[in-house]
Amino acid sequence: MDPTGAMSPVGEEEVRARLAADAASRHMGVEITSIGDGCITLRLPPQPWMINGHGILHGGAMFWLGDTAFAFLSESRGRPAVTRQAGITYIAPLTVGDQLYATAREKARYGRNSIVDVDLLDADDALIATMTVHGTDLRERPPQV
Repeated sequence: MDPTGAMSPVGEEEVRARLAADAASRHMGVEITSIGDGCITLRLPPQPWMINGHGILHGGAMFWLGDTAFAFLSESRGRPAVTRQAGITYIAPLTVGDQLYATAREKARYGRNSIVDVDLLDADDALIATMTVHGTDLRERPPQV
């Protein structure tokens, strides 16, 4: 994660346009903290309505942020993509007042397919969860809603 929040120009315009068109990301409070060559980091501040019955951030919110980081990474490289398979391993809990970061990096590419690793970290860079996303590039850019 880039602690300064500095962004590179690599795909920044495409990612910002995707965020502007993504109602779910705006509703969840996602922020783009860095965009670099081959990686992107998003931030999600857990909200009270994201906390499950155990008093911790719902695993679905973590999965959702990882999947969103994958999508934004694909967009930053000019290849909008969809997830066709994903797996996550939860390591530690978070709660309201914590910060959740998702850093996505492309691990492999073959044809229209990619494998992306996503690390979900807290504000101290402790690993909260790890995720692998298998994606497929879209043949056409979807229409903006």
